[in-house]
Order: sequence, then C-alpha cells, then structure tokens
Amino acid sequence: MRVGTHAVSSGSATTLWNRLRTHRGSGDGRGNHRASIFRFHSGDALSARYPHLHMACWRDRRARGPKVKLQEEPLERAVSEYLGAMGVLWLDVGDEPGPSSDRAYIERNIIGLLSRDGEPSDPPSASWLGLHSPRPHIRRFGLWNLDHLEYPYISDCLDVLEECVLITAGKSPRPTCSIAPSGWYAQDGR
Repeated sequence: MRVGTHAVSSGSATTLWNRLRTHRGSGDGRGNHRASIFRFHSGDALSARYPHLHMACWRDRRARGPKVKLQEEPLERAVSEYLGAMGVLWLDVGDEPGPSSDRAYIERNIIGLLSRDGEPSDPPSASWLGLHSPRPHIRRFGLWNLDHLEYPYISDCLDVLEECVLITAGKSPRPTCSIAPSGWYAQDGR
C-alpha cells in the first residue's frame, strides 16, 4: 500500500490524475522514476528481487540522456506493469493546495495510523514486492511510504476521513472551508 496525495505545496497546480499518471507511467510502459519516488522505490525492489533488472544508474538521480533512458527502459517497463496492476482508492478533498491542507492532514495521519507503534497495522503478504526493498522502513512497515512513518496520528483524523468518504460518495456536500482541525499544522511542529 501507498498513501499519497498531490498539491501539498502552496499554489501547486498538480492534479491527482497527472500525479497518478507519473507514478503509473505511460500507456506504452515507459516511465520516469526520477519524477516519482513511488516508481523509484518499486524499481529498487524489483531489481533486488530480479537481479537481471538491476542497473547502477537507477539510483543516480543525476543520470540523464538517451543512453541512460534506453538502459533503464526494461526496469521502467517492469515498474509500469507492477504499478499498473494496482488498484487506486481516491477521495475528493477539494481544499486549496498547501502544506496545511486537508489532504496533507489526512495523508500524514493515515500513514501514522498504519505505522503506529512501530509495526504495520496490517502486515503484508509474504509475496509483497516491498519485502525485497533495500529500504528497511519499507520492509518493516509494509508501506511504500517513508515520510510520516510513526507520525503521532490524531484520532479526529478518522472523522475527517469519514466526511471525505461521504463527500466522495455524494452523500455530503463539498465544504466551503477546511474540515481538518483548526491550527493542526502549526501545532504539528514538523
């Protein structure tokens, strides 16, 4: 599982669908792991599980050019296939972009909830690709996330999450202002 959002920078124009496309890759299987940390981590785990896919340039964030792109293409395609098979659950959180947005509040708190007490809340299956990740935190928590692990989640988050589910399902109207607790970001200290 990966918990993520988009537009947590003030003024961001990124859309959810563009962000998902960046993670998934193009229809022909190509992608760019330098533009998606999810792709980067998935490729790391794939190359550890399948050594024939390993390439040193994958971890070099500065590597560029047509030769590098051609060399990385088999792993990029494998990542696109892996991520393309995943389901996506999304919520309509329509507030303004920014680090103190409702979507940032939900993301941090859900990751904190899922990684609470230093253990995964729902351990992954023995066949989960992330168990091959060179990143100990990915293996330990069963999440493709590294940020906000063990975040001290606020139980009110579940109320905000429930309201977003109702909004997404069309059972509640879209709010005109933030529904996260007032001042959560200032109190957070992160």
